[in-house]
Amino acid sequence: MTEPFGALFVSAVPNVAESRCLNSRHHDADCNACVTLCPVMAIGLPGLTPEIDFDGCVMCGVCVAVCPTGAISVPQPIRTALGTAAASVDADAIGVVCPYHSDPSRSSAPAQTILRHGMCLGSLDPGGLLELAKPEERSVWLDVSECASCSIASAAPLIENSVGVANRLAWRPGRPDPIGLVAEPATGSRKRVIEGAHQGMTRRGLFALGKPGTVEIDEPMVRAGGAVGDRLPTVLPRKRRRL
Repeated sequence: MTEPFGALFVSAVPNVAESRCLNSRHHDADCNACVTLCPVMAIGLPGLTPEIDFDGCVMCGVCVAVCPTGAISVPQPIRTALGTAAASVDADAIGVVCPYHSDPSRSSAPAQTILRHGMCLGSLDPGGLLELAKPEERSVWLDVSECASCSIASAAPLIENSVGVANRLAWRPGRPDPIGLVAEPATGSRKRVIEGAHQGMTRRGLFALGKPGTVEIDEPMVRAGGAVGDRLPTVLPRKRRRL
């Protein structure tokens, strides 16, 4: 690759909503998933909540997938872009590659249509994978053939884990898993490639992605008096609602 690795991914730095962080809600939670799983070590935990080193961040999106409470997010258009692209495809199978893939049109995924995601495939959580697959309607193949040579190869196990969880959730007797992994090098005839980033965005929205996301304003996480359930209201992350 001749360009900086971080330039491969969509230009949208993750946003941290501190009030949604598990450590803010439960001081003994000791959650450090985003810190330990960030493939470029761009997240620190100097206090209760994570801080992102935007100079070191490559915007791969892995932290968005591993955060259990949805405290880390990227702009809505990026979250929905791949799904919008997938919805435009009428096929029994689709392949998905990341921007690092050298030739998506020759992906070995057993599908004639390949979607190019705007971030690392590690940014796809089980709920997102199941949305792409629409279980019982089509299969989704994630092309991980070039993960081993990628600068953030440490994200590969996260991809495998998300696929495993999604398949267990979608399991039905006598039916194949809806989501698979392809590790074979790209070969064969050319296939249709659809860009799965910035789908349906306005010009203003595209330029806005270069700015850090706005912080969501939540209700106070602790209220005086009343039952514990009232003082610490439940917040269900978007990705778990989808799931």
